[in-house]
Amino acid sequence: MASVLMLYSADWTNELLDYRRRAVPSHRLFGFAELEHLGYRMDLCRTPARLRGLLSSPAAWRIFQAVWTMLFQHRYSCVVSTTDAPALPVLMLKAVGLIRRPVVVISVALLDAKNASGLRHALWARCLRSADALIVYATDQAAAIPARSRSPTRSPACEA
Repeated sequence: MASVLMLYSADWTNELLDYRRRAVPSHRLFGFAELEHLGYRMDLCRTPARLRGLLSSPAAWRIFQAVWTMLFQHRYSCVVSTTDAPALPVLMLKAVGLIRRPVVVISVALLDAKNASGLRHALWARCLRSADALIVYATDQAAAIPARSRSPTRSPACEA
């Protein structure tokens, strides 16, 4: 059975529990529930109790999640980053060969101005090429993102 690791911008354990209690709709899980319903074994990264204080910052969480993904990638068929934020550290590790599983990125803010120049732009331009697939919500992003990241305009990694 295929297994999927979902990456979130923070520890999403409580969201998953709320969904299981029927307190929130499934769309809050970015496809987790639907893939599980289709028969995939689903998982997400959880904060170890002893590291809660340390991982309360978004940057620390993203780095922890990327390292955790690298260490436990053998458990999963693929990795899905539910937004851009958790994707970058994982794609950096994939770009240097430390993550070998397919990585799917769901883009929500790649075209945001903060990603358009400077170090962030350079990192995205280099690391986005390591994504095995890129999912966008708007068709105009399908052409704009590859152009900005200097990746091929028509590739399986960026189609609407």
